[in-house]
Amino acid sequence: MSYRGRGRGGYGRNQFNGGNNYSSHQSFAAQPSFTVEIRNWNNASKDDLVSFIARKTRIKLQNVIVDHTGTIQATVNTQKDATDLVNWNGVKFAGQSLKITANTSTNGNGNAGSPDTARTIQLLKQFLLSRYNAEIRFLDLTNMVNDPTLVSQGLFSSASTSSKMFPALMKLASQENLQVDTISMANNNINDSNTYLSILGSTFPRVKNLSLQDNNIQKVRFFENCRHKFTRLRELVIMNNPLTTQSMDRNYRSEVIRHFPRLIMLDGEYVRDENKVSTIFKFPAPTVSMFFENETTQGVATNFLTNYLKLWDSARDQLLQLYAPESQFSFQIDTAHPSPDPTGNSTVPSGNSWSYYLSNSRNLTRISNEKSRMSRLAVGQEQILRLFNCLPMTSHKLLEKIDQFAIESWSFPQLNGIIVSLHGEFEETAAPVQPVQSGVRSHYKGQRSSLSKRSFDRTFVIVFGPNGAMIVASDLLLIRPHIPTNAWVVTKRNQEAAVGTTPSAAGSTEISRTSTPLTHPAVHPEVPNTQPQPTSQLLNTNLTPQQQELAHKVLMETKLNPEFTLMLCEQSHWNYEAAIQAFRSSHQQGQIPPHAFT
Repeated sequence: MSYRGRGRGGYGRNQFNGGNNYSSHQSFAAQPSFTVEIRNWNNASKDDLVSFIARKTRIKLQNVIVDHTGTIQATVNTQKDATDLVNWNGVKFAGQSLKITANTSTNGNGNAGSPDTARTIQLLKQFLLSRYNAEIRFLDLTNMVNDPTLVSQGLFSSASTSSKMFPALMKLASQENLQVDTISMANNNINDSNTYLSILGSTFPRVKNLSLQDNNIQKVRFFENCRHKFTRLRELVIMNNPLTTQSMDRNYRSEVIRHFPRLIMLDGEYVRDENKVSTIFKFPAPTVSMFFENETTQGVATNFLTNYLKLWDSARDQLLQLYAPESQFSFQIDTAHPSPDPTGNSTVPSGNSWSYYLSNSRNLTRISNEKSRMSRLAVGQEQILRLFNCLPMTSHKLLEKIDQFAIESWSFPQLNGIIVSLHGEFEETAAPVQPVQSGVRSHYKGQRSSLSKRSFDRTFVIVFGPNGAMIVASDLLLIRPHIPTNAWVVTKRNQEAAVGTTPSAAGSTEISRTSTPLTHPAVHPEVPNTQPQPTSQLLNTNLTPQQQELAHKVLMETKLNPEFTLMLCEQSHWNYEAAIQAFRSSHQQGQIPPHAFT
């Protein structure tokens, strides 16, 4: 059983966000029903999971919340429902196997003995601040599980209360905005199934020093819980764990080091050269928002984008003159990046907010069926216009807010053209002309999606025809949840570092506010080291989309001109590996003439 598809928006709204998690659990526990917990669901949205469970099991989840660890907690009406749901443990959903557990005891009076919510939170806050040293930025959580005050209040009386206490403590730490460089989690009975480390990494991702000594960590895979977290960790202490004292795996140190790219010291010993690590993670070039290979490509790219986006926002059908019968367009949505933040610091849109896009999204990491992949690739003006009309109407403020965009452009000699890449944001202003294509099945068909701001990346491959007419050979659009554009903000230090670089790559450019015709640009870029051709021979041949893709790949790898590229592909029966092997063999024997190359 598997779930392929739609609305993979990551974590749903975290009920611990902006409120009182203990209050949520209190009202949750007061329901005369049965509790279930679901893990390994977060490649999709919470709403998608609820719908999936209802379709598969005919069981309706109620009071659904997401706790600080990313675990779904919900209730069902009867013990039979809880038992039946557990029988679905391991079912495939969004590429992962769900882990479903149930507490089959009624919750009717199960919360009567719990401490007062406000008093508990105040107790946790006092404990947190008593363990924090602001002068040295040190949070000492050593032997927390045996703290007399916490134990006396029953916060470690069971696995359930213990699992809720630590997320609540970390939420308070986040609210208090504690500045922490060093954390000790020593002597806390942490074992391989404990989730404290993952939660800690979400709360303090930039901590520099961490102690996990005197715990019960036995296997290296424990550190898989913090992959892509603790990105600034410099020193780690794990001594006096079974992993270090009893493990037969002598390679555990190298495996631990692998999880922390900036780690310098492990158990008091140097494991990396700090100077080399600093050099590796220092970006060799200054941050800039614009890059153009030369002034010619700059002029063409900025003129093209200014005019294109103006028509894209107002009259998309007028853009069809730029597309040839062999031109290709596709779009995809990526709801996985940036990754959802389990601490609740970011809000990830639900699956329904992407319903305008899901039916035609060509995300190849999510779609494996070849027929589905090809059906979402628009080729030629008619198919491209149909796909254009499936997308919401938009507003790009390229001229008004140029700092919200980044542009790169460089020549593409193989096609006698240029590549233009644009990154930025847009506002959705109206529903699509045609939300879902006729005959396409969609879980979200007929649902109304909310309009919002999105981030995007768009890449055009532009070739030049007779009289300098522009032809968009390839158009790829990636749409993501909206994020700030800090990645390409040009700081004063970066501007100073950019002094001496070419003007076209030094970080900013003026976008002309006057429009010139797109189809007949005033400047026809001079592409170095190539013979001008009306259009690419690869575009003019009667090739299938798969053959065009393979031919372009071979062309890029071998640097052969289009004529010899097609000849090589045909002789190799359109097998990429055979084509490359034949090319290398002939090239080594000097059998390829000079004029075969671009």
